[in-house]
Amino acid sequence: LNTDDIKSSVVTDARLGIAARIKDELRLTSSDTPFRLALATLTELSQVDEEMRVLYVALTRARTALYVCASVDDFKKTDLLCRYSASVIDPMVFIEQNSYLKWILTALRCKTELVPRFDINVISERDIDVSGIENNKISDDTETDGVEYDKDELYGVLKERFEFNYPHIHSARLPSKLSVSRLYPEILDENEDGATISELSDLLEGRTANAPKLTYPKFMSNSDTSPSPAERGTATHVFMQFCDFSELELNGVDKEIERLCKEKFILPSHAEIIDRNAVKRFLSSDIYREMRSATACEREYRFNIKLPASDFTANSELKAELSEDFIFVQGVIDCYFTDKNGETVLLDYKTDRVPSYVIGSEEKENEFFINAHSRQLGYYRAALERLTGRTVARTLVYSFALGRCIEIQKGKV
Repeated sequence: LNTDDIKSSVVTDARLGIAARIKDELRLTSSDTPFRLALATLTELSQVDEEMRVLYVALTRARTALYVCASVDDFKKTDLLCRYSASVIDPMVFIEQNSYLKWILTALRCKTELVPRFDINVISERDIDVSGIENNKISDDTETDGVEYDKDELYGVLKERFEFNYPHIHSARLPSKLSVSRLYPEILDENEDGATISELSDLLEGRTANAPKLTYPKFMSNSDTSPSPAERGTATHVFMQFCDFSELELNGVDKEIERLCKEKFILPSHAEIIDRNAVKRFLSSDIYREMRSATACEREYRFNIKLPASDFTANSELKAELSEDFIFVQGVIDCYFTDKNGETVLLDYKTDRVPSYVIGSEEKENEFFINAHSRQLGYYRAALERLTGRTVARTLVYSFALGRCIEIQKGKV
C-alpha cells in the first residue's frame, strides 16, 4: 500500500489541520510531535479503510470464479505470517499488513465455514516459459502480417483521426443545469472576455479554473463589526422562507424567530440580525392580508423545467446547432397564491438595498426594481404557467427596504 502521505514530514487532515516534524537546525535532525503521530495514525486508518473498500468491490464482482495474481519474494514466509495472523484476528493485524495479498491470505487461512473453496498455485521463475524472449525483446513474427502499408495513406488516416472535431461540441458542453438567477437571453454566447460555452458551463456549475473568491475566517475578522446590509437581508429572507404565519400572528416576530432557531430552521447568527421592523411592516401590508385571505397559497415552490437551449443565444449558427437541445433550469418561487377573484398572483420577496438616488421618487423606485428583477420574474412566470397550466394575472415584488409592493406589468416580464 502507498504510505507516502504518512511518511511525509508534513501530514494534513481536512478536519484537524496540519502537523509537521520539528527540525533541529543545530543537530540537523527532525523529530516527531504527538500531534503529527496522531494525525499520521488517523490518516493511515483512513487509507486502510479506503483500500479495504476498493478490495471488497473488486473481490465481489466475480460470479463463478475469481483469479487473483500477485508477486511476492518469499511466498512460504508470507503465508506463514498470514496463518499466524489468522489465529489472532485483530484490527491492528490488518493495519500492519501492507498489501492486498496478505489481507486475502489471512482471510483464507481463518478457520471458519465462511471461507470459500480456493486453490493456491505458486509459480516460480523457473516455471515461466521464456523461450519467446530474446535479448529482453519479445519476438513478433506477425508484425505486418505480410502486408505492406503506404506511409502516406497511414499518415492521412492518423491526421484525419487526430484532427477530428466532434460536430456537436456545443451540445456536449451545455451546462447540465442552470439557476434562474443566472439566466439571461444571451448566456450561451461569448461574453466580452471571450468566454466559451465550455468555460461558461464550468463557471455556472462551480468548476471554474480561477481561484474561488475567498473570505477571511472569523478569527481574522473584527468580531465587533456590524453585519452588512446583504447579510441582514439574507437572514431576513431565510426567516421568510421558514416562518409559520399563524405562529407569527399568534406569538409575534421574536417568539417565531426563537422557535425557528430552537428547531434548527435558522442559525443563531441569522436570528440576531433579522430585520424585525421590516418583517413587522410586511405583516401590516396589504399584500400580506391578501395572501392570508387567498383561497390557495403556495410558498417556497421549487421547480425544475426544461427550456430550449436555442432561446439563450443570439448567434444564428449556434441557435441552429442547438435547435434540438434543452437546458434544465431550477429555481424557487417565494410565493404564489389564488386571490379572491380566482386569479393567480406571483410574489417575490426582495431584501435589496435601494440606492439613495432613487429613494423618495416612487417612479424611480419602481423603475429600479423592474430593471433589476423583471427578467428573473419573467422566467418564474413562464415556469409557473407551464407547471400549473394557469395564467399569472399579476407579478409582484415586495421590497422589505421600501415596505411595499411593486407590480411588474405583463409587457415588462
